[in-house]
Amino acid sequence: MLLDDDAALTASLMGRHNPAEGRIVVHPTAGTRGPLPLAHDLLQALGLPVHSIDDNRLAGLGPAWRAAVGWIIGDRVEHVVVLRAHRLEAAGCTRLIQVAR
Repeated sequence: MLLDDDAALTASLMGRHNPAEGRIVVHPTAGTRGPLPLAHDLLQALGLPVHSIDDNRLAGLGPAWRAAVGWIIGDRVEHVVVLRAHRLEAAGCTRLIQVAR
């Protein structure tokens, strides 16, 4: 079943965000499509304050993804929902597939 990407669906999905239950919903930063902003959005969904990304040396692609994967594994997140995933670049989708594995 194909669902429309509207405000009600977005609100419903965001209401299911619960890292403690192993479920995060990622709301990608508007206007971004690459793997680095996606990694930062994952970290934000996991509870890492966005303003501390530079302070924690997570500004680069490799460190940001390693941190995101580490948090996902450490927090036992089993379900990652990415809103508007159809707008991501292939590199971001590839990284998400690697995380799933």
